Amino acid sequence: LARAAQLAGRPYPPGRDARRELRRQLEAGAEVGCDHGDGWRWRSRNGRLRIEPAPKPERSRPFRRTFAPPGEVEIPEVGLKLRLAPSTQQAWMLRGAADRTGLALRLRPGEPVTVRSRRPGDRIRPLGCDHRRRLKEVLIDRRVPRRQRDRLPLLEVRGRIVWVPGVTVDHDCRLAPGLQVWLAEIENT
Repeated sequence: LARAAQLAGRPYPPGRDARRELRRQLEAGAEVGCDHGDGWRWRSRNGRLRIEPAPKPERSRPFRRTFAPPGEVEIPEVGLKLRLAPSTQQAWMLRGAADRTGLALRLRPGEPVTVRSRRPGDRIRPLGCDHRRRLKEVLIDRRVPRRQRDRLPLLEVRGRIVWVPGVTVDHDCRLAPGLQVWLAEIENT
């Protein structure tokens, strides 16, 4: 393995974890595809083991749409539509769902909301948390795959992220008695 890394121009042999994973895949007899580190991968093709550059993750174009609820907006960059409408509190809202949620929002008539992609430095106070956290850390903790993170439509009200679909709701927008409930849902277009 060290020699193969050297022939590929890699200045070091693969790390212990990479060797362990490579050995596990080889012993399983399946095709190999595991990280070597530093942007390189081990791949097996036609019975030969190779080291090659890892494919670059596909990034979606940044997007930003503003609309006045109730209403909906299409996001063609990620093939989704987001709808926001007044609702009554329902039992499923307390359990959560990946594609819809209930939010307690204090929206004035005609007040705009924004649906956008993530940006460096974004922060949110996840449901049940006593402080705001970096969105990047929340997505890592919730094991959202890297390739999906830039495709998430973030719902923003007054410059604050209030919902990350399938991940969390801002703690200050949690459902509580006496507050106006809004149903937010996404669907594929």
